[in-house]
Amino acid sequence: MGGYELQLLGPFRLTDPGGRRVPVSSKRGMALIAMLAMSLEGERSRGWLQEKLWGARQDAQARGSLRRELSELRKLLNPGGSDADAILITERDRVRLDLTRVRVDALIAEDLADQGGAHGRSADDFLEGLRLVGEEGFQDWRRERRLALRSRLRSPAAEPAAAKAASPERLEPITSRRRPVLAVTPFETAASLAEEEGFARSLARELATALARSRLIMIRSTGATRLATRPSTAQLCAELGADYLIQGHVRRDGETLKTLVTLDCAREDRAVWSSRHEQALDANGAGLERLVAAVAGRIEPALLDHEATRSLSGDHPPDDAWSLFLRGRWRFWRAKAEDFESALDLLRGAHDLNPRDVPTLTLMALCCLGQVWTGVVADPHAHIQRAYGYAMSAVGLDPGDAYAHSVLGVVLSMMGRVDQALAEQRLALDLNPYLPAAAGEMGRLSLYANQLEEAIAWSDAAISEGPNDPHAFLWFRTKALARFITGHYDEAAAHAADACARSPHQFFLHYMLAACRSAAGDLEAARLALAEGRRLLPVYSFDMMRLGLPLADAALVERYARALRRVGWSG
Repeated sequence: MGGYELQLLGPFRLTDPGGRRVPVSSKRGMALIAMLAMSLEGERSRGWLQEKLWGARQDAQARGSLRRELSELRKLLNPGGSDADAILITERDRVRLDLTRVRVDALIAEDLADQGGAHGRSADDFLEGLRLVGEEGFQDWRRERRLALRSRLRSPAAEPAAAKAASPERLEPITSRRRPVLAVTPFETAASLAEEEGFARSLARELATALARSRLIMIRSTGATRLATRPSTAQLCAELGADYLIQGHVRRDGETLKTLVTLDCAREDRAVWSSRHEQALDANGAGLERLVAAVAGRIEPALLDHEATRSLSGDHPPDDAWSLFLRGRWRFWRAKAEDFESALDLLRGAHDLNPRDVPTLTLMALCCLGQVWTGVVADPHAHIQRAYGYAMSAVGLDPGDAYAHSVLGVVLSMMGRVDQALAEQRLALDLNPYLPAAAGEMGRLSLYANQLEEAIAWSDAAISEGPNDPHAFLWFRTKALARFITGHYDEAAAHAADACARSPHQFFLHYMLAACRSAAGDLEAARLALAEGRRLLPVYSFDMMRLGLPLADAALVERYARALRRVGWSG
């Protein structure tokens, strides 16, 4: 007799080690077991399960329904009543299925290949016939799992490990949608002035060079010669084999060069982003360098946001690695606790399709850290170790990926290895001087070392180079905390409000805003901010706060905590 057997490819069926069917009669009970089985290490938060299975109900009613469902399932799955024999483990805020004792057909490569062949099963048979009327969260989850399974059934991941090891070339990407191609065209000028012409040529060339450091965009340059005629965006992209186009215009106004840059989409034949800049003429090229940094740091986030919008609206094939990556990235930056788990699900699907994709591994590392930062995991250190594994795999696959080194630095900082973390950020900036995330991380590490002016300078540099970067809220957070420490509470509150505006789903930003406004004496505004923080995460313990605020001086942490307690935080 073996362990439990769980069939998800087809109608739900669970059998015990003796081969007897476990009589799970509730549809939501079946869905709950399936969701745990398909999750990373078989674990989900209670809040995530409530949202997916009882999202149409009021919060209190949903909590009660989940509690009753778990009680019934424990009677079926843990008949001995002993924790040692339990396969369904429930904690205060987490629920886990012991996958070491449950064989899940949809997770096993041999079963996937077999079910897709001899037994006539396919990914579309996943949880066949299981419907929860009115629960869109569950329907979306099942749809995403079917897409990921469909990818695995077509993927070399279903081949035996020995065959993979013998044939490493089979690990090549098999995506039907490659990274977007961006062409950088020579910038136009208003007149044949040497300063304008030279600046325009240099700008296009340096922009192409800076953007080529990204692992998420493929760059194509049209050369240094201006085009004699300007065809439409769609025509020019067709000629260049590009999906997007960078175009621009440079005009001299006295001792100032005014530049307009646009990002155009071939499919839509229109500009999807634009930016205006003014730069003083200089002889040493510093102005050009500053402009390239400012423009390059804005283009990648704008392009990826547009790609994500297209993917979510169905413009990309939904089950290829690029689309799964984009949707995982979108979920990650929503930054709610349950979104990190959903993002990991999508990214695992992308990783199955393309095991050597470094951006996917890098984002998986950040998702693990996100679960730690939101306090939803029972064992933070285990998640940090998992993030470390993903990040090390990423830099091992591509030692020249600046962002992968920056994320490894973030992980190392969570492990207390600050010197190594700083070294990774410096290396990231050597590899890509135009990477705002690395500059911002230098600011955060400087803050925790109590180097406050350096923290603000690094943060300002990151904000200047990437104001629309999804990391930007972190850089305003660093500035807010630095000003809180120096006692400039009004300024700290302004920076905290800027952080909240850029990522309003981050609960800890609203708690930070409450602390800053409380310290500034604006108690009414502080209570409003605290209420929003509590709405996003009702229980925010002192230990959670300390984990996200690793200041060396305990007195500073206590000052921060006192400011929160003054307006009603229990800690």
